[in-house]
Amino acid sequence: MFNWLKKFHKKSFITTHWGVDDIDGFEKIINRDSTQYTNLDSNRVIYLSVLTVAGSDIFATKTYSAGEPTIIEDINGWQLKGFKKLENHILVCIISVKTQEDVEW
Repeated sequence: MFNWLKKFHKKSFITTHWGVDDIDGFEKIINRDSTQYTNLDSNRVIYLSVLTVAGSDIFATKTYSAGEPTIIEDINGWQLKGFKKLENHILVCIISVKTQEDVEW
């Protein structure tokens, strides 16, 4: 029962508070702790997860803030990594692509 509540909360929070819904040309995959979007060739993947932070006044503000995104190359291709926060929640986003040409996408 508790896992179901977690899954529902994560899905609801990503779609309602962060404005993320279906993306044209991508299949939506709901995991227990994240949401992924994959194109038909699986050469572009968007991964989203929400972390909840408790017990710190650092996250008391209701304003948005974001970390500087980074782009790295690994053995599977290229990854754009970034995050944004709202209150005590952090949205983590990782966009993976297979070729350097797709980085501009």
